[in-house]
Amino acid sequence: MPRIAEARAAAAPSSRNQIARRERIIAAAAELGARHGFDAVQMHDVAKDAGVAIATLYRYFPSKTHLFTAVFHAEIRAYSETRRPAEGATPSRRPPTSWSA
Repeated sequence: MPRIAEARAAAAPSSRNQIARRERIIAAAAELGARHGFDAVQMHDVAKDAGVAIATLYRYFPSKTHLFTAVFHAEIRAYSETRRPAEGATPSRRPPTSWSA
């Protein structure tokens, strides 16, 4: 019978160092994913590029799917922060947005 890890929730960082470590992991995964594609990314390579132990990576991200969900969330958050509407603008008064920007 194949060995399957028990499903568990990801650990949440609580200190400034833990938050920075988690952000390094996300940045490394984003870079590797952009360079090689999701399927080619290995968790070991992400840990190495982020400068963390593989156990640390799995503590915050139990699977590659969890990791890339965080990558996509970070990218969407960064994009939305750069696309904030002018203060007081309502959707009907905002200029149309272009997805090619």
